[in-house]
Amino acid sequence: MVDTKDNSKEEPKFTFSYDKDGEILEVDANTFSPEGQQIYLDLIDDQEDEKQIAKNLRRTNTKLNDLRNGMKLRTAWIMENEINKTEEPNIEDIEGVEVIDESGDDTKTKQ
Repeated sequence: MVDTKDNSKEEPKFTFSYDKDGEILEVDANTFSPEGQQIYLDLIDDQEDEKQIAKNLRRTNTKLNDLRNGMKLRTAWIMENEINKTEEPNIEDIEGVEVIDESGDDTKTKQ
């Protein structure tokens, strides 16, 4: 395990931590061989990448859920307002509607 805690006032720790029989032991990574130090630095990079990817996955999952909810709402709207819409009757198409002539003539029934 790598200590990646941000302590701005302190020098970054170059400490490798590991669990041995339930006890956490720490080793100064400066004592590693040059190859071991490079692998240690790669380990730190991998841990930071893992955190970023996990964060991105959470955001992606949230975005997918939002998109799916939006698709459900849009589908429901289309079904209600386009597919299963009730036809509003055209007044001129209805037989027996009284049409009032505002010119003062008698009331007429449109047939």
